[in-house]
Amino acid sequence: MRCLLLFLFLSSSLFAANTREPLKCPDVASRHLTVAKGEYEPRPGVILHLENFVADLVPQAKQLPYCLKNDTNVHQGRVFVDSAALTRIFNEKMGANKKIEDIEVKTSGDKLQIGGKVHKTIPLHFEIEGPLKPQGQGIVDMHADTIHADGIPAKGLLGMFGKDLGSLVGQSSAKGVRVEENTVRFDVEQLLQMHGEVTRVEVLPQGVALEFGEKKNATRAPKANPPAKK
Repeated sequence: MRCLLLFLFLSSSLFAANTREPLKCPDVASRHLTVAKGEYEPRPGVILHLENFVADLVPQAKQLPYCLKNDTNVHQGRVFVDSAALTRIFNEKMGANKKIEDIEVKTSGDKLQIGGKVHKTIPLHFEIEGPLKPQGQGIVDMHADTIHADGIPAKGLLGMFGKDLGSLVGQSSAKGVRVEENTVRFDVEQLLQMHGEVTRVEVLPQGVALEFGEKKNATRAPKANPPAKK
């Protein structure tokens, strides 16, 4: 009798599962976002401060689960990221890369400083400092004006570990951070989850401010126009 009841229960469960409608993506179109002044938290613990911010929130795809996630296509605005948030982003992006750890990001005058520990023959503390400059397509470069590692200046350091910065810190596996010769290249879309044209970068005492805008003669594909006002 128990076997019969179990068979009937399993049969009814399978029938219900087969007749249940598959999950569908919600019918949500792109949304237009305007923020005069406010905050945005793309991931826990990382708060971006927005001013005069205009963007479109566009579903990544029409299929699950990507239809539930949005791309932020920025038309214009100012985005400020403080040093604590930058430090958190960089350490999260390094992930499983155990060659570099304990990263700290701070500012000094009009330059950005990135310090941390790189594992060579022995653990070595390093610090890189340089100005930031937008390169188009959401890319911001930091040229390493000065490099120190446990008191060794750049000339001696590069002589020990190679001719460029990449040989010191390694070709980082972190998404959004890449080393090319003496330049650290940042992909804003990967780091801040915002797609747009960075036209100006300002290094401030407490962090970094990015100005987004439409650049003339841009080669990027055109963005969706905001919906017309009724």
